[in-house]
Amino acid sequence: MSIVISGCIGLFNRGVEALVAPTVAELHRVLPEHQVVLLSGKPQYDSRRAFLSDSKVISDPFLGRMGSLTVRRLAARWTPRLVRREAVAHRAIKNSSLLIATGGDTFSSDYGDLRMHVEPLKVAHHYGVPFALLAHSIGPFTKEEERQPFVDIAKHAALITVRESRSFNYCIDDLKLDPARVVQTADPAFLLEPASDERVSQLQARYGIDPAGPTIALAVSQGISNFVGLNSSSQESAERHLETLSKLARYITQEMQAQLLLIPHVQDMRPHNNDLFLCDRLMDAVGDCSGMAVAWGDHTAAEFKGLIKASDAVIAERMHAAIAGLSTTTPTMVVRYSVKADGIIGDLLGGDAADRGAIIPFEDYLKHEDGMAIASLKKMWASREDLRKSLASKIDEVRAEAHKNYDLFAQLVNK
Repeated sequence: MSIVISGCIGLFNRGVEALVAPTVAELHRVLPEHQVVLLSGKPQYDSRRAFLSDSKVISDPFLGRMGSLTVRRLAARWTPRLVRREAVAHRAIKNSSLLIATGGDTFSSDYGDLRMHVEPLKVAHHYGVPFALLAHSIGPFTKEEERQPFVDIAKHAALITVRESRSFNYCIDDLKLDPARVVQTADPAFLLEPASDERVSQLQARYGIDPAGPTIALAVSQGISNFVGLNSSSQESAERHLETLSKLARYITQEMQAQLLLIPHVQDMRPHNNDLFLCDRLMDAVGDCSGMAVAWGDHTAAEFKGLIKASDAVIAERMHAAIAGLSTTTPTMVVRYSVKADGIIGDLLGGDAADRGAIIPFEDYLKHEDGMAIASLKKMWASREDLRKSLASKIDEVRAEAHKNYDLFAQLVNK
């Protein structure tokens, strides 16, 4: 007996790891007799993670090559020797009790072609295997040729859990999905345990961070300026983005007299989405890097979360770096680049989150001439104790909602 997880592009993206790691742990909790099979875009890299030691990691053949998906799906059934990767994945899905699609916000128009994420659902449906969507932000779909294929397969889902109220309303009111199969829960990353205090102390020493001094973590995003939902050109946004970060860095280290720890949450093989590249450019742009450090190691999502927890605040351009802060009650300033941030932050902190500096739209963040990024940081810093209390009062409830995902999955398998 097995459970298959799809939607894992690779754990080089620590946001993906923050979804997968607690999912594997929770599946072991609620379905201990089932083996977990992970469809991975980077199986050789991902299989090195300790939390997958009792799981099977196989190559995900659905990622990329969208034009040939239908042909390869048919070949996997009739001529499996010709398409071995597809055949292995098909066999894993066919023999499973449940397919769980993770990915956060992959079912939207935000990242281009979503057929690669829909395809495993189609395969499961063909073999009569129930499938579920795990704590997604869904939509918006800006094109009918993206919206309709998603609706066509989603209506066959045994369960769809969403991680914020905006997506719940969108699924029911706009997509007209069955309300009995759509449940609002919370992002699994709220369940990810941070690295131990001892390990975090080791890492702080490695990067020259004094735990006695004030520290702000800054999780930069190399890919944010290329995000399709933004209006300005990617080159213009990238230049303004670097200038904004440079001013923030100088303000934090010189005016606030705080240490600045850069968190490269995504270390993609593709330069345009590797946060280490932006960290390097930022250090060069600032020049005097006194008080700055880059957490450059191949750290797990739990280790990055531990470093964020140990900081006095975090500025997060990556959503799951933001959740690392929110879930550890660390005062967090989220740079909003898509509707998922509005949904998650709005549900957690309410409509006045922007007034407390907890969220700022990327377009405003780039207005460094007007000092809007620094102004938001000032508001967040002034509200930091209030933010800690607000988060602390709600975190147990949010974690319970995240646990609910897996209790519902167990019900599906055991019914």
